[in-house]
Amino acid sequence: MMMSKPKYEIGDRIEGTNLIVRGKMMLANGSERYFLQIDKSDNSLVLNDDDILIKSDDQLISKQ
Repeated sequence: MMMSKPKYEIGDRIEGTNLIVRGKMMLANGSERYFLQIDKSDNSLVLNDDDILIKSDDQLISKQ
């Protein structure tokens, strides 16, 4: 299986959101799981790369 470049690197802010990538993990199916910090808070969110969608008006939506 060929490794593709991840969408986001640790420390990246997801464009148009207040989410910062604090960790990532490669899953057996080849997708990435991202551990996201919500702005400067102690709150976090975990999403797979295919769960992160950015609408045209730059708002984060999730398929969940």
